[in-house]
Amino acid sequence: ELKESNEGLTLTDATIIYNNDPSGRTVTLNKGSRHGIKVGMPVLCAGGLYGSVSEVSLTTCKVTTLKDETVFIGATVVRSGINGTLCGIEAGQTMAKLQYLDANVDHNNDLAVGDLIVTSGYGETYPGGLVIGEITEVGVDAYDRSPYAYVRLYADYTYAGTLLIVTGEEVAADEP
Repeated sequence: ELKESNEGLTLTDATIIYNNDPSGRTVTLNKGSRHGIKVGMPVLCAGGLYGSVSEVSLTTCKVTTLKDETVFIGATVVRSGINGTLCGIEAGQTMAKLQYLDANVDHNNDLAVGDLIVTSGYGETYPGGLVIGEITEVGVDAYDRSPYAYVRLYADYTYAGTLLIVTGEEVAADEP
């Protein structure tokens, strides 16, 4: 079902063979360069975007998950089309943070609890439209008055089961 819901992407299934970090910020999968895996490839689970490949050996790869505070992803609020940056979960927090939003964002109308967040496609790592999660809280920074939103990640980090590595995007054949 996960492959069918990500039509247009070339996917390779993989299994977690080692949980490197009790906080769930990195895991090791059973696929590596021998299987065509490269650093930067996105990784999906049944809930949505899980992370990206950060290291590769011949038969394994390390994945940095969206829970890592060093992760920054171009993201879009589906309902309003607002773009911003989704930042990984900071120490002491339980949610990712959507910030650095488009100019002139009206946080009262453009961001709402329950809004779906997907990858924007900006940057070189993540294709657009991969499901990330949903907004759980909207606020305004006390210092610079910029809007932000906390996002509950849809990826299940407690039991991911089979993961899928995005190895490419299918190119539609030109019609005559």
